[in-house]
Amino acid sequence: MIHQQTPREKRWRSRSSQHSAPWFRAVLQLDEDEEAEAGIKSDSSRRVVVLDDVNVKLLKAWRKTQATERLAAGKHWVDSGKVFTDKLGRPLDLNGLTDHTEWLVRRSQLPPVRLHDMRHCAATIMLAAGTDMKIVSATLGHRQYWFTADTYTTVIPELATIAAAATVAMIPRRASRSTTA
Repeated sequence: MIHQQTPREKRWRSRSSQHSAPWFRAVLQLDEDEEAEAGIKSDSSRRVVVLDDVNVKLLKAWRKTQATERLAAGKHWVDSGKVFTDKLGRPLDLNGLTDHTEWLVRRSQLPPVRLHDMRHCAATIMLAAGTDMKIVSATLGHRQYWFTADTYTTVIPELATIAAAATVAMIPRRASRSTTA
């Protein structure tokens, strides 16, 4: 299970979920000591993050890269167990991660976006893709469903239009009578 933590804090502990058939789902989790270190505040901070096949492949490739870096570093490797590390196995520096993210955004010619803003982008994209608000709320770790609804329904007015059209489409209609005079 994962709380809202920075990417540099996530640890390698993946397993397949029993509920994943026929899809493989990777689940990252923290043990109690790691939860205390990460500052988990409530039960809503603990949640499962389900990864699709593309992201599972990316993480597996990253793990191979990390294994290569471990061999290259030799005795200088720091066995932090973290998923995202520098070339010596140390947890990523949050300032460096922020700087690198800004560099990637500029290089990609995207509008300026902070690392934390990407969380909001992800929630918005989930809603635009038709993900149920309750699932988005749980993914974000919001304790109150209404908070997610209040925050994100104003972001995408198009969703309200789609919902209105879908609601009207569900109402049975009689064939219209032609008026002949």
